[in-house]
Amino acid sequence: MKRKIIGLCGGSGSGKGLVGKIFSDNGYFVIDTDKVYRELVDNKSLCLDALVSEFGGDILNDNGTLDRKKMASIVFSDKKKHSRLNEITHKFVLARVREMIKNSERDNWSGVVVDAPMLYESGFDKECDFVIAIICETNTRVERIILRDKITRDNAIKRISSQLSDAELISKADFIVENNADTDSLTYQVEKIIKKIN
Repeated sequence: MKRKIIGLCGGSGSGKGLVGKIFSDNGYFVIDTDKVYRELVDNKSLCLDALVSEFGGDILNDNGTLDRKKMASIVFSDKKKHSRLNEITHKFVLARVREMIKNSERDNWSGVVVDAPMLYESGFDKECDFVIAIICETNTRVERIILRDKITRDNAIKRISSQLSDAELISKADFIVENNADTDSLTYQVEKIIKKIN
């Protein structure tokens, strides 16, 4: 029997990592697409070559890896460049995700969860059996991003405004998780969804 593929989406700072951990604790194989992306740009790869070809060698650190902060400063205030970045990176990230899903089939997982901030933008939602959207108040997200990524409030707000709104996510997803309270509340919501999916 084919195992379920669950897409996990939500804006930056919404708490997808924590939701992914709850799924992992319940026997699911969790793929973090941000981590996949980092692995691709922190090492020599065809993805990194394509980014340099598009945006120039200035986006690289001295050691040849992607300077992600510089890349972010280039694309988050320019919709055309942001769109081009996504076009390039999505195909490489999704190819790796599909490979990981295939490789996971030999292990005894309950299903696969793909944590993808840009699930809809990449088109990967069409390959999922269910989509769960994590939503959270904007101010809470801003504070989490500042703390996690050590960036300015303005940059955190720019990042959020470049992503799909909670309203758009709610209109598209099969399940909604609100992450405005404590971890117990979040765990309760997620485990309720896991029971429905199973």
